[in-house]
Amino acid sequence: MEMQRRNWKEYDEKLVRRGELYISLDLLENWDEELSKMNSGKVGGSFEFPQTFIQFLACSFSSVQADRRLYKKTVRIHTKAKDYRLLHHLHL
Repeated sequence: MEMQRRNWKEYDEKLVRRGELYISLDLLENWDEELSKMNSGKVGGSFEFPQTFIQFLACSFSSVQADRRLYKKTVRIHTKAKDYRLLHHLHL
């Protein structure tokens, strides 16, 4: 009985596709500028993150919400978001 040979190229491509995560990296375009504006002259206290980063986290965590049994984490985010609807996705 002959063993079936695996098509490694096809197998590798399937693994890559399985691991792909489509995210918008727009937040990186103005990252330095946003950080310097928000934290200019700041002494002590928590470091403030840009609103675009908070939106990125909201999208990222909402994608694992279905598997929250596997991802039990405590997420603490300090933001001065004016629109807290963006943050409701962060509840795991």
